[in-house]
Amino acid sequence: MKTPITILWILILPIFGFAQTKILDAATAATKVGEEVAFEGKVVSVYHAWDKEGEPTFLNIDLPFPKNPIVLVLFDSHRLKFPNIRDTYEGKRVSVQGKVELYLANKYKENYKPKINLISPEQIQVLDE
Repeated sequence: MKTPITILWILILPIFGFAQTKILDAATAATKVGEEVAFEGKVVSVYHAWDKEGEPTFLNIDLPFPKNPIVLVLFDSHRLKFPNIRDTYEGKRVSVQGKVELYLANKYKENYKPKINLISPEQIQVLDE
């Protein structure tokens, strides 16, 4: 039988950060549509689509588009929070947190790809320089 102290510790430890989030790879994170995930991957390319609605910037993870398993999308409305996007992230391993959603990558082929919208710099951290 568990003592009241043991039960108390089981309930309290996660509050103090002792429960850890599982860090996924980018390909696994891409399968978690609709879920909040944490993953690591390499930003292999950065593309700014000036001609698209919302002027999104795409950070392709692990492989160049269209073979990338997941993409990070930064819309113009949040761009000022992320100075020097290309210099800061391109070619670097990053840790990312956010909700995986689908976006229409190619409207002619109805090609949907997993994405995470970046709205805060706290969602992405550079792991190596």
